[in-house]
Amino acid sequence: MFSSSSSSRSAGRRCAGVWALAAVACVLLALQALALSLAVQMFFESSERARLGAHEWQAREELTATDSAAALATLPERLQRRFGALPDVALRVQGTFGQVLYEQGTTVPPQALARAVAAAPAPLLHWRDGDGRLWRGEVLRMPVPLESAPPLGVALALEVQQPWLFGVRLRVLLAAYVLLAAAALLWLARRVTLASRLPARSQQALTQRVEPRLD
Repeated sequence: MFSSSSSSRSAGRRCAGVWALAAVACVLLALQALALSLAVQMFFESSERARLGAHEWQAREELTATDSAAALATLPERLQRRFGALPDVALRVQGTFGQVLYEQGTTVPPQALARAVAAAPAPLLHWRDGDGRLWRGEVLRMPVPLESAPPLGVALALEVQQPWLFGVRLRVLLAAYVLLAAAALLWLARRVTLASRLPARSQQALTQRVEPRLD
């Protein structure tokens, strides 16, 4: 009787250990998937930030060359030469009172224009245009070397619809992977648990058959 009870307790401890290991493995899989998703997101954001920085430097260069009324008049043409061949780049340059000096790509929403900052790095802003495409960009106030001229508002943005879709699909794939792996681990833990209980049950049944003979 004591041997049967000891075997049952030992089997119970083994079963609890198996389920604990399965739970830990599921948590580790979820953390791994989360870390991968965050790493991909950070990669895209850093790449977009670097590209925005390059375009910001180009726009600042054109504004720095605007040192006369004649140069101001040719600013749209110069910006068109710089950015016109980039369909995934949105650019808006406006004056203090909102008068548009140059605009291409998507229309920057007013709430984004209201968050212009004087120094980089500016916070990344997100919005969708009328076609549902996602844009990520920044809004800066850039000075021009004209006497008594206030800084101009410059909004730069990149279309990030494809990277965003990739991130969504990756998260769905990772979620499916974690769920399937967790289900497989739990199924395996159940099988191991059932297999570990069989010897204890067999020994208990044998003990119950032998004990009446001893009486």
